[in-house]
Amino acid sequence: MKKHFSFVCSDQDKALQILIKALVEKYKPERILCFGRVRSSNQSSSCFLASCDQSTYHYFLLMITSESTRIEHQVQDFVNYHFTAGKITILSHGRETIHEAVLKNSRFFSTVSSQGCLLYASDGLFHPTIAPELNPIQTFEKAKKHYEHRFPMAKGFLNAAMETWDSGHYNVAIFILHQVMEQSLAALIRVYIAYRTDIHHLGRLLDLCRCFLTEPDALFPRNTKEEQRLFMLLNNSYSAARYKDSFDVSGQDATLLYEKVGVFLESVEHLCKNQLAAFEKEAKEQKSILEETNSLLEMEVCHG
Repeated sequence: MKKHFSFVCSDQDKALQILIKALVEKYKPERILCFGRVRSSNQSSSCFLASCDQSTYHYFLLMITSESTRIEHQVQDFVNYHFTAGKITILSHGRETIHEAVLKNSRFFSTVSSQGCLLYASDGLFHPTIAPELNPIQTFEKAKKHYEHRFPMAKGFLNAAMETWDSGHYNVAIFILHQVMEQSLAALIRVYIAYRTDIHHLGRLLDLCRCFLTEPDALFPRNTKEEQRLFMLLNNSYSAARYKDSFDVSGQDATLLYEKVGVFLESVEHLCKNQLAAFEKEAKEQKSILEETNSLLEMEVCHG
């Protein structure tokens, strides 16, 4: 039996409902689904402080529109501006795009469409999506294929970043390091949840990883002001290195970021290989079952 995602209403969920109304008024979607909610807790207690337990939620939404035009970047900006009770990562796709993806056994869209929590439907009705059962063999083969495409590219960018760093082109080196992180995160997301992302914003990519990793921030820490500064420098390099004459990176910052991105790449590689190993195990078990079934069928045919 398939497990359906659901959650109990809280004050932040009520704020989410208000945002849903704003999204409906602004973009006229057909459906809005929630495919994840991650809770972060902050507990404190001392002799000089009353006990305090504060929780915030990070919601993951899929908005389905009647048009095929991709608008998720502007929708994410809209959500960031209008929702302050927690955090939201929102994806937006057209109805036909999702329908075709489900027919092609898309692991991400099949899972979200059939198991996600429906928050809004334009016709007010719940239309359950009947998605084909996911094949573990196909899941492993697809994940392995995308990993083998994306990850060598990320490693190649890292080598290129070292070459430009050696030649003193620090602005270019940082831009290439951005590509290292973008490609490795795209591989990580594709392996774990089979979603093809075209997001370039590194913060948003890391946010999306929260729906399948318990501590994605540990991959590239942003706890101190210095860590935040370096991350912003790297994130902004995607456009600033190409279009802003004032963009300037010091050799020291380039060195620090090269080291941090190198560690990040190793961590992502470890995560991907672990997940692929889990998928491979499931695929082998499925193959064993199929072989045993076929063998029994052949015996039945032989004995008439």
